[in-house]
Amino acid sequence: MKFEAWIAMLGLLWATIGPAHAMQFDRTVPSGTTVRMHHYRSWGKNCEGNGGMVKLLTKPQHGKLTTRTVDSRIEINRFARGGGTPCTGRPIKAFEVNYRSNPGYHGPDSFTIEMITGRGSRDVDTYSITVQ
Repeated sequence: MKFEAWIAMLGLLWATIGPAHAMQFDRTVPSGTTVRMHHYRSWGKNCEGNGGMVKLLTKPQHGKLTTRTVDSRIEINRFARGGGTPCTGRPIKAFEVNYRSNPGYHGPDSFTIEMITGRGSRDVDTYSITVQ
């Protein structure tokens, strides 16, 4: 599914979900190459995926984003505070967010996305990119 389709699907959820946590990521990427920015996962108490969505808040000015669903594993991360969960290491589907700069572009770029978990929590991530 195209990233723009995800945006349309998520528009209705915006007003019904609570406050978000913010994170800043800095990445250096080669020009014109697709690079994975992050995997986003959401799971319930039974350690099975419980949905979740990625929403684009601000687009990159000098590149494009793509998403896809990939096989992943639950790992210790900011959503599993306290050193992990009984779910750590189990397989799960994840949303992968990829960035590719416009061909020949070199310089700064950025974008902001929001992960909405199946439980309704939100996390906003801003990526500052240096394209080399």
